[in-house]
Amino acid sequence: MNAPMPLDRLAAEWGQRIVDRAGAAVDRDKTAMKSIEDLVRSASSVFERHGLTAGFLFLLSRTSEQEAAAAIRVAEELVELICYLDPSLQRPDTVRGEQLLTFLREVTAQLPRMLQVHRVLCQSLVFARLTASVAALADDASPSASGGQG
Repeated sequence: MNAPMPLDRLAAEWGQRIVDRAGAAVDRDKTAMKSIEDLVRSASSVFERHGLTAGFLFLLSRTSEQEAAAAIRVAEELVELICYLDPSLQRPDTVRGEQLLTFLREVTAQLPRMLQVHRVLCQSLVFARLTASVAALADDASPSASGGQG
């Protein structure tokens, strides 16, 4: 495992990365950022209540084109986070299908690693949701959103 970093700092950094990656898959307007916030809120709940595999399956089951594109980016970033936490893990070539399931079986094979990964992923998703929420609110406060010039 990589050297310990305070959980809040680590989760905040990765939460920002998650939103940046998901935002790059869609238009970064208020509506898109609100949909990313909703996606991450739902994913966070699934990860927290049902575990890693269920959380990834939730992300990969999104059907609308824009939500699916953002969800794939979120899943990819979460895999990157897991590999950051434990560099001995080999990153799968794709976050879809059997490669992802094999990767998750390896992650969950060791209880201490699984618990750490679960805790950090859940906390990172909380920060991602909050970051997306702030981004959506910032669009409301911008001069172009209010129609004024300052």
